[in-house]
Amino acid sequence: METQSIWFSPNNEFEFAPFKGNEEVDVTIIGGGITGITAAYLLSQTGLKVKLLEANKLGVSNTGRSTGNLYCTMDVLFQDLLSKYDSNTILKVLQSREEAINFIEKTIQTLKIDCDFKRVPWVLFSGAEEVDKKIEKEYAHAMELGLKVEWLDKGHELLRPLKGRVGLKLDHQAQFNPYDYVLGVARILSQQGCSIHEGSRVLEIDKDGDLFSLTTDQGTLITKHLIEATHTPIGFSALQTVLGPYREYGVASKTTRPLVEDGIFWGRYDVDKKFSVRHYKDHLLIIGQPHKVGQGSSLEGIEHLKEFGQKMFALEEYQFEWGGQHYRPADLLPYIGRRMGSNSFVATGFSTDGLVYGTLAALIIKDEILGIQNSYAELYRSNRITPLKSAYKFIKENMNVAQKYAEDYLHREEIKDLGVDQGMVVNEDGRRYAINKDEEGHLHVCSAVCPHLGCIVHWNEGERTWDCPCHGSRFDRLGHVIEGPALKGLETVHEPKIGEVNQRSSEAQQ
Repeated sequence: METQSIWFSPNNEFEFAPFKGNEEVDVTIIGGGITGITAAYLLSQTGLKVKLLEANKLGVSNTGRSTGNLYCTMDVLFQDLLSKYDSNTILKVLQSREEAINFIEKTIQTLKIDCDFKRVPWVLFSGAEEVDKKIEKEYAHAMELGLKVEWLDKGHELLRPLKGRVGLKLDHQAQFNPYDYVLGVARILSQQGCSIHEGSRVLEIDKDGDLFSLTTDQGTLITKHLIEATHTPIGFSALQTVLGPYREYGVASKTTRPLVEDGIFWGRYDVDKKFSVRHYKDHLLIIGQPHKVGQGSSLEGIEHLKEFGQKMFALEEYQFEWGGQHYRPADLLPYIGRRMGSNSFVATGFSTDGLVYGTLAALIIKDEILGIQNSYAELYRSNRITPLKSAYKFIKENMNVAQKYAEDYLHREEIKDLGVDQGMVVNEDGRRYAINKDEEGHLHVCSAVCPHLGCIVHWNEGERTWDCPCHGSRFDRLGHVIEGPALKGLETVHEPKIGEVNQRSSEAQQ
């Protein structure tokens, strides 16, 4: 499976030079997605010396693999939110997200960024009779919350192309190209003197009094304030115990525009399964099929999306297919703000709502650094404790993590006949090795132990990566870090060991 997002074309050249040398700044931002770039944009206007470090290329990780949808609602039903929060809290969440969308629109207008921004409706609907009552409840809750939603009855023209039954519509939401937005802001920032660096992975973070020392492979950076805009905290963080790492997938097919109008269409075709559908220019996008990182098949997820496209729209060919990662918080709200007693800031737990939450996080963190009271800071504070709201999800996610530790260390598996682009974990001489075969038939061998906290990685055949099922770190087939809390890659096995494994693999094939 060749994965390629619809939002950008592959390009290995860096537009922004990697960081080199030694320097001291006021604020360092790790991560060049929508959270990091927005924070850089806001803070660079205050007179602070700001530097942004991106391990890969700007916008190509999760921002460039998102839906491009902007909505004040969330990827969780009101009925679930109301089981944990009162109406006033939920209204405040909706208001904060609406303000973030308005900020994006204003930024696009101010900086004149060409990113296909437009206002569209958001539609949530039922695709099966057993889901009708759930949608009816959502409509009732939306009305109680004061949202200006419209009820869509059976046969409504918006629902017909998707075989929808009943639904609700909320106007004045939005869509854009998230990659073009992030890159557009970054280019203007760079022209204005803000330091942005691609290909600059942070390998180590040390604290010395009130300052942080960041080490990359080509330099050292001293900073007073540190923002981790990395989707999940890097290194070890207690927050990782209340975050569930998930993969979700998207496909896009060039076709006539089958939907009645542009919009964000969320269809629930059974109680637990949701498909997100939208137009982008002359393509139809279908997104869905989430699963825990390292515990599901990307190939199956992509195939289910294609089956849905064929069933609904008779689609046969797809020009784009990709995966993205998100982290679900135990109490349903993200963690944003200052780490306790520190000038370090985090922004995580966005679920699949990260384009809006990432923007909101930058707005909140900017105010915290400047000592400005933000009306939403307390709602999302990163060190909040919500034992009653988080208990079930906390136990569920961490029982799952404990289960993976136990399963991975108790099961021994011998080397088998690997096909091209296949991988497996083997136990040899008391160690676990991650082995995969590339398209030329060469075997690549790394330690299978995730350097973050010691869980065993699993091979993702569709995306050809090693994925950690515990806290979501992901590595390429050679063991280099792609994303997640791990600071270092999988330990490379020395050449003699590779030779031994190659020999044993050859023997297994005879």
